Amino acid sequence: MSQYENVVDSGPSGRDAAFLFETVRRELRADVGESGYLSYVQHLQCCGLWNGALVVVADNVVQRDWVQRHCQERLEKRLAGHGAPERVRILSRDEAPAEWLPTPSMVPEAGAPIPGSGGSTAAQAAGTGLSGLPPKPDMTFSSFAVGAGNHRAYTVSRMAATGLGMAFPVVLIHGAPGLGKTHLLHAIANETLLHDQRRKVRVLMAQEFIEEFQAMLHTRKDPAGFKVGMREPDLLLVDDVQRIMGKTRTEEEFFDTIVFLRQKGGAQVVMTADHGPDGLTGFAHRMREQLKAATTCEITAPDFALRRNILAMRMAHYQRIAPEFRLSPQVLDMIAERVTESGRLLDGALAQLLVETSILGEEITVQLAEEALRGKLGDAAVSHRITVQHVQKVVAAYFGLTVHEMLARGRQLSTRRPRQIAKYLATAHTTCSLPDLGKRFALPGEKPWDHTTVIHSRDLIPELMQKDPKLRADVEALTALIKKKP
Repeated sequence: MSQYENVVDSGPSGRDAAFLFETVRRELRADVGESGYLSYVQHLQCCGLWNGALVVVADNVVQRDWVQRHCQERLEKRLAGHGAPERVRILSRDEAPAEWLPTPSMVPEAGAPIPGSGGSTAAQAAGTGLSGLPPKPDMTFSSFAVGAGNHRAYTVSRMAATGLGMAFPVVLIHGAPGLGKTHLLHAIANETLLHDQRRKVRVLMAQEFIEEFQAMLHTRKDPAGFKVGMREPDLLLVDDVQRIMGKTRTEEEFFDTIVFLRQKGGAQVVMTADHGPDGLTGFAHRMREQLKAATTCEITAPDFALRRNILAMRMAHYQRIAPEFRLSPQVLDMIAERVTESGRLLDGALAQLLVETSILGEEITVQLAEEALRGKLGDAAVSHRITVQHVQKVVAAYFGLTVHEMLARGRQLSTRRPRQIAKYLATAHTTCSLPDLGKRFALPGEKPWDHTTVIHSRDLIPELMQKDPKLRADVEALTALIKKKP
């Protein structure tokens, strides 16, 4: 018998409580910052009421613990102000009874019934509403970790999947490899099939477009069949379009396809590339102009909060495969601090440690993890040599300040911003805890900074970098300087 039987028991109805929770959750954005909201708060789900408390479910224990530390008191105060229960109980998805959990917005496994389809299956839908590559069922919006560096692309992708993005018929999502561009394309396809099975969707690699077009030319077949396959979809999703550069006739056909779909009305093209329009110099002028006219969304390297959230989500994935696989928070923190380039590399690190766990048959300590991931972590000596003092010296010198001037508790932007940048870089490139950083950023004899001020800087700087190219350039330059050998 579950201790959580009869979830809705008193007070506002479950529906009313859920509505109030949605209102309050949006209010928390200002309290916890954009990065904290996107990484930890946005995906919380309200189940209803139990024993006079509002029950909220987090995706995993990392999200649960962060919300308990940083949001629970704020949640309770804001809910009380709306007349809802003053107590909030926060559970991880694994802790909550299955019957409580809202149905996730995910595409069914192949062969499973699609909601509202009258018994049709995912495999049948893939055969009728979808052509080209089938969407990967594990690449959904629910399994995509959102942070400051990818929020814009995530939002536009959700709009495309639900038909709200018709105002921008051509979309280009760009960024370095391994940051989630392919994941978003398949998530769009999966969500679209569930949202409106009447929409014709095609998802394909640019290489597939190249091969089909070249095959049509070489066999001298009637091009009508090829054109229909590319121009009939209401939603065309093309991955890695930079592969088409330099192939003149293929590029011309691809350009004509985009123009046709753009003029068709009710159709949309979403593309991904490793660079934005200005970086795709191998395309002809008119193709670059077409890309410049598109709605563009850049995905940047994940910050620490997003990297940690990616690790938590991927850990949950691997534990479904191997329930005995466990890594301590210290090991996950080390990986998040040391593997900074992409989510793909973070996933690769976890896969490597899963292998090591199977081979060694013992708990993976931080030291064992560092040894197992030596090739993936890069130069460990450089990482260990970076100290808080080194970060402070580099940042202060970069902005023409002494360390004492930068650490002095003035509110002038000329010293406050460098201090915030230094805190952000210290969280990303040193192993110091947040309370310890609070002490190290206080002048001798002064009261230490509260660790929440360090969290604020850690979350604020990536958010500002998205809006301010100059700040982003400064942070990237400082990152290179602090990693540089003395």
